[in-house]
Amino acid sequence: VSGPCSSLDGGQNAGLVYPFDFPDPDVVLFGQTYYAYATNSVAGNIQIISSSDLSNWTSVGNALPSLPGWAQPNDTWAPSVTSVNGTYLMYYTADFAPNGIQCISVATSSSPQGPFIDNSVLPLECQASLGGSIDPSAFTDANGTRYLVWKSGGPGSSKIWAQQLNATGTGFAGGTNATQLLVPDQLWESGTVEAPDLVLAN
Repeated sequence: VSGPCSSLDGGQNAGLVYPFDFPDPDVVLFGQTYYAYATNSVAGNIQIISSSDLSNWTSVGNALPSLPGWAQPNDTWAPSVTSVNGTYLMYYTADFAPNGIQCISVATSSSPQGPFIDNSVLPLECQASLGGSIDPSAFTDANGTRYLVWKSGGPGSSKIWAQQLNATGTGFAGGTNATQLLVPDQLWESGTVEAPDLVLAN
């Protein structure tokens, strides 16, 4: 775990707003409070901090205190949190313990602070034949349809995918398949594209 950072290169102030190890953050506004969720570190499987102004952050703790039986401990990262009808959903990546493949799962909570609970017997998505699935990101269309976007594969073979979620957001909609959205086709990408974030504009 890294220590506190003392300065932010190119920043407008003397230090970072949260000067501790906090990778792959997802920042979401619920009510009047911003919550940020991040990859596992000293604060737990999924770290969570909160703020009212995006400048002053307070550690909340471990949003995902327990992992499902299939998940390898200390290998959880890249969370994406949303809400559906008062239930908070956390999509995250974990290693599938039996073979080490990276997989996506979903945990639920009645509060944005957690604890989020994942009682799954198997992951939501793995794509083992493509080298695993990571970096989930939740997206809601203008008509309310929900999708999950993610990345498969490793360096040189990665792809970005999307699939429609069911009404509760805890699984994929029946009769749907994952659709490939993007592959790295530019030389500067070196065969890798990852960490998708889909937004609706205009």
